[in-house]
Amino acid sequence: MISEGIIAIFKGILNSLPVISLTEDFSSALDYLRNAVGYINLFFPLGRLFPIVFLLITVRNFNVVMAVVNWIIRLIPFVG
Repeated sequence: MISEGIIAIFKGILNSLPVISLTEDFSSALDYLRNAVGYINLFFPLGRLFPIVFLLITVRNFNVVMAVVNWIIRLIPFVG
């Protein structure tokens, strides 16, 4: 029942997002994106920034998962 509710929430979020249509000249859009990333790379070295962001996201998600596990363990009598 809870999983059905979570799936319904995700479906509602996805249905509310606007439809992104790709232009006919998609290669020029990718070229622009590549140039934008290149300019950003001049100021912030993305080779070092991506591993740091990945590590922060991993640690944050680990803390959330462990908090849920600890909450479930506390619900079990004589364990918590």
